[in-house]
Amino acid sequence: MSNQSPLRFKKTIESESKEIRLNIDHDQLNLFMTIIPKTKGRLFEVRQIYEMLDNEGILNGVKRGVISDLIAKVNDTSIPVREEIIARGTPIKPGRNAEIKYHFKVNDKIQLVANDEGKINHRELNLVNNVEKGELLAEKIPGVAPVAGTDIYGESILPDAIKDAKIIAGKNVEVEQDGMKAFSQIDGQAYLRNRIIEVSPIMTVPHDVDLNVGNITFNGTIIKHS
Repeated sequence: MSNQSPLRFKKTIESESKEIRLNIDHDQLNLFMTIIPKTKGRLFEVRQIYEMLDNEGILNGVKRGVISDLIAKVNDTSIPVREEIIARGTPIKPGRNAEIKYHFKVNDKIQLVANDEGKINHRELNLVNNVEKGELLAEKIPGVAPVAGTDIYGESILPDAIKDAKIIAGKNVEVEQDGMKAFSQIDGQAYLRNRIIEVSPIMTVPHDVDLNVGNITFNGTIIKHS
């Protein structure tokens, strides 16, 4: 037996005659079989493969029908078979992290909106996140737990844990008891700062409204500073 293997495989197992080679990939999820007869008419037996599998402790996902077909092919034609998968484990089923879906703009990028005629008013920059009392501000999208896999040795392959997410409420924001949704407690403007949701009843602008700021439509109180 030989444990030397090409870089793409974690381990290689060979028969005493070197005609049968079993390669195990690095995740131990797939077992590849290569058979190269040294002489024409050389006959192989399925039990040879099973003995190699038993000696190595490979017992999960063995494709017995495939092994029988490949042995028959080599015996009938003396044509080598190369790197055919004869055992396959069960890979991990990845999960999905929980996330927060916000129902208002969370950045300060200008958003131009066309009217029904397809025209854009460049003074309407839509920079204000107007919300009303009771309006949904954010909701939590639950994560999906991953499922462990099993390698060809029958050993469990443990997945990475998923990350949770939490709605963080600031002033004038109420989160449901189960933490799944957040609502505005007042009319005003919604903000997201350092992952904290806030609603302010007051908007301060540094100067008179011009094209740099755009038209302001706000359902709270506007204060202008010179």
